[in-house]
Amino acid sequence: MRENGCTFEKLSRLIDEKACVARLSEACRDLRDEATSELPFLYGASLLGVRSRWRDAVALLMEVESLSCFGEALQDYLIRHKGAATKPAFLKARPFDVWSKTSFYERHMESALDVMGRFMEGIGSFPRLQLIDLGTGNGMLFAVFVRRMFERQLLHSGVAVLIDQSEDMLSVARQRCASIRQLEFRYLQRTIESLTSADFKTTGPVVPTVALAALSLHHLSEEAKRTVLQMLQEVAEYCIVVEMHGNHDVPEQGSVELIRSVAEVYGYFVADITNSNLSHCEKQVCLDGLVMAEAIAILTRPRITRGDYHTPLDRWQSIAEAAGYTVVQTAQLVTLPRRPVTFALQLRRDHSF
Repeated sequence: MRENGCTFEKLSRLIDEKACVARLSEACRDLRDEATSELPFLYGASLLGVRSRWRDAVALLMEVESLSCFGEALQDYLIRHKGAATKPAFLKARPFDVWSKTSFYERHMESALDVMGRFMEGIGSFPRLQLIDLGTGNGMLFAVFVRRMFERQLLHSGVAVLIDQSEDMLSVARQRCASIRQLEFRYLQRTIESLTSADFKTTGPVVPTVALAALSLHHLSEEAKRTVLQMLQEVAEYCIVVEMHGNHDVPEQGSVELIRSVAEVYGYFVADITNSNLSHCEKQVCLDGLVMAEAIAILTRPRITRGDYHTPLDRWQSIAEAAGYTVVQTAQLVTLPRRPVTFALQLRRDHSF
């Protein structure tokens, strides 16, 4: 992109050339307009942070007259950590456990459970089901979901396969689900993209299979999302996808579209966490181990190693259909005036594939 004689690519080159803060500030000011006044500074500071120039990153952000809540969180993160490490989020259970106590997550979870229950009503009641939970995390959503389905007699017995790449997450999920006696549990410590349909073959009579993927498939690029859904539709007649809205997949690194979406999406979560009733320590655990780790990685890494690929609802519908699923219905869960924060899709296998 080119605005007023400077490009975001040029800003990146200047940082690679170790240009001084004054020169970088000038380049940022050349890039900004009323719609993007802070974005060049956020991008520049993130690049400086991962290059161990955290003091310059902080100094660059100080050039902004009034930082947004995301800008303030980035500045604070850089100062406290003396840089911008991009460690993978969600490998440890504690940041997620803390995040699940925020106002956003409580609203999201209740909306998701309501919509998932209605989706299950549409599927119907079977004596026995296989449930697959892709990226189960700490198991909280799955445990509450199946208990409610048993209460409503939409679920009676069956097999549950819980998958997560994190040993810590699976350990917590196992504890949460220990008292659910009606299901036979299997736990797989695997990445989602390494799974094959053979991992879900059942012995004995064939039973319907429902796959759940709640805030887990955004860790895959669009191509990988489609591949995973193609694999799933071989074994799962039904699939419920719960995801987060964002535009972090297709846009190129350094594009205004990507930087704007990161600032908007993660700015919302920064504000929610900051204004929550969490303790100061819990807020830092959640911001550091989840929000800022993801945001900085998206901003500074090339697409192939970005790690998070949040995709808008309309693109998700196209991905699902290309993979062999029919989109039965969609629902927005948590919403803002101009966009959803999270949404859900009910998918059914397209037998024409």
